[in-house]
Amino acid sequence: MNWQDTWLWHVALVGGVVAWAWALMHILTTRYTSAGTSAWLLAIILLPYVGVPLYALFGGRKLTRIKRRKQTIRLRAETVVNPSVTGEIDRLLRGLGIPGATCGNNLELLEHGAAARQALIRMIADASETIDLLTYVFKDDATGREMVSLLAAKAKAGVKIRLLYDSLGSHATRRSLFQPLIEAGGQVVAFMPTNWWPFRARTNLRNHRKLIVLDHRVVWSGGMNIGDEYLGPKRKRWIDVAFTLEGPAVQGFAEIFRSDWAFASGEPLGPPAAPVKPVFYGDEGVVQVVPSGPDVDNDPLYAALVAMAFEARERLWIATPYFVPNEPLNEALCFAAVRGIDVRVILPRKSNHKLPDLARGPFLRDLQRAGAKIHLVEEMMHAKIVVMDDALALHGSANIDARSLFLNFEIGTICYSRKDVDTARRWIEALLPRTSVRPAPITHVARFQEGVMRLVAPLL
Repeated sequence: MNWQDTWLWHVALVGGVVAWAWALMHILTTRYTSAGTSAWLLAIILLPYVGVPLYALFGGRKLTRIKRRKQTIRLRAETVVNPSVTGEIDRLLRGLGIPGATCGNNLELLEHGAAARQALIRMIADASETIDLLTYVFKDDATGREMVSLLAAKAKAGVKIRLLYDSLGSHATRRSLFQPLIEAGGQVVAFMPTNWWPFRARTNLRNHRKLIVLDHRVVWSGGMNIGDEYLGPKRKRWIDVAFTLEGPAVQGFAEIFRSDWAFASGEPLGPPAAPVKPVFYGDEGVVQVVPSGPDVDNDPLYAALVAMAFEARERLWIATPYFVPNEPLNEALCFAAVRGIDVRVILPRKSNHKLPDLARGPFLRDLQRAGAKIHLVEEMMHAKIVVMDDALALHGSANIDARSLFLNFEIGTICYSRKDVDTARRWIEALLPRTSVRPAPITHVARFQEGVMRLVAPLL
């Protein structure tokens, strides 16, 4: 070996040790869950040549530079309700820095893809000033092309269009799909392009929010992306829900989009979103907008779910496509079931992602042993709804897994009015006859697979 080879080996060795030490220190000083910390430590200690590069690409939770750009959402004081009306969940979220619930909102649940599609097309047609669209997946299929065509027509008519999509969630979508919209004057930006350098991009932190704000007056949101699985023909559609919203809570959605757009586009943040007048007055239509993710201190959606498990007095129903909670959340749900609360988890028997399906088994069996009911839907169900008693219903983009609760940019909408809670409860009740409560038999091979997946579950 000549001196040049020796020098290269020396540089590689020193660089490797420095990277390993950096990863180790970063893990120990980053606020992961204990399970997440343990998983990353095992990866970089036992498999440093694999673990360190993976951590460089996928590590990290909170991005300080985003939080510096994100201003506090300011709501009209006369529309913010007293927490004595909404209860402990609202009080908890306010303590975590989330704006309080507002009254005077009108939320309409869109109970399937056809209703969601019709509402969205109508709202786009009625928009006269601005359309701000944020989605995780924007597919290059019949639905995606139709939406681009509708938006391009509005842009030609003088409506200001801003479209923000996640670069990883929409990785299969060609940029050329948006060309008609761009040529018509619309702006299209990819959130955190995956070709950014490691350590800067934080590849693991994806924008999973789904929201459309039209004329700063009305919102279309929920768990649906733009694609045939969500808004296309019935034969292709998954079971899913969305909602429309009018009233003061719209300001929260507008502020979240404004912040995400400024970060992704590099444009100045601009003035805060204007306050939105109530649709009607009184204590009706009580809604709270809950952002969560790298741009928000703490983990408010996770905190709310844990608190719901302890606050529930009658029922706690959870509909989610993926169920891979961490140990504290699953234990809280188990404790609720042991207390006699009607705890139910509704999810597809087989989702579109195999890894979460493999990892969920031990958590579901723990719940069953505690007395909870597990309902398996034969079709693919992508809805995300939580109902606690007659007190609140949670809609939004977050799944019950570590990625949604601790890593992704997410948004939740909590409804406190009895009418909206009843609507969410009835939607789940209508789905229950299409489910089976008998789990599939577990084999020794499946148990081994689940055991392996449980080790990496905190990283899913």
